[in-house]
Amino acid sequence: MCGTLGATKKKHKNMQISSDSIFHLTKSKEILINILTEGFKFSYCRDIFKNGNSIINFYTPIVSFCDIPLSQIEDHVSKYGKYGIGLSKKWAQRMRLNPVLYMDKESFLFESYLTVYKEYITKKAGFNWKELSEPEKGIIEILRYTKMVQDDLYRESTGMIYDYKFSDEKEWRIAAGFSEEYSMLLDGFIVDAGERKHEMNQHLENLRLEFEDDDIKYLIFENEEERVEIIKDIRLIKKFNNEQQDLMISKLICYEDISRDI
Repeated sequence: MCGTLGATKKKHKNMQISSDSIFHLTKSKEILINILTEGFKFSYCRDIFKNGNSIINFYTPIVSFCDIPLSQIEDHVSKYGKYGIGLSKKWAQRMRLNPVLYMDKESFLFESYLTVYKEYITKKAGFNWKELSEPEKGIIEILRYTKMVQDDLYRESTGMIYDYKFSDEKEWRIAAGFSEEYSMLLDGFIVDAGERKHEMNQHLENLRLEFEDDDIKYLIFENEEERVEIIKDIRLIKKFNNEQQDLMISKLICYEDISRDI
């Protein structure tokens, strides 16, 4: 019996499809160093939900991560960037992040989503949060942590990807809370028409998601030629002492090494 249990535990570990860390990927070394220096900046991210003639299009201020093991992260890197930071799940739970709820457009759940959205956003509030009660804000909060299982994705690096499976990203996110200084939700059709995303992100400039040096599990950079330069940049981050800087440097991992091992 004991041998059987041991074998089962080992098999389960080898079949692990989630990581003990969550990853935030970006496109440049400069952005990665800025994250280490200032924490994560919130920005308005668009979510679109489509079912026939019904389209929901809105922006909400979030910071997002993926729950993908390093051995499976190559496809995600190709879309979001070859630089990144991996943080522990314990940090994510402490900061109250949550996995995204994925919906299929043909599901009963999506029909309920449309009903709630039309009731509390389109008809009642019209994106004016001051008109919503605290329980009603709670209902909308659930919507802000929801995405389609599959839909088209456009990225500057890859162009249009049709029928992209968002659920493969296993996203975790945190959405900025209610404040008089910025909106929890913006009408996507208005933002897209006026190209106001950059302007609205300026209202989030002072909002940060923080972490400590020992929350970091991995620091990913693109190629080995950059290692010395990145170490120099880390040494210049004044908020960390020498010991903390040493700890971060020990977490550096080159994307080229990851891709060769996949």
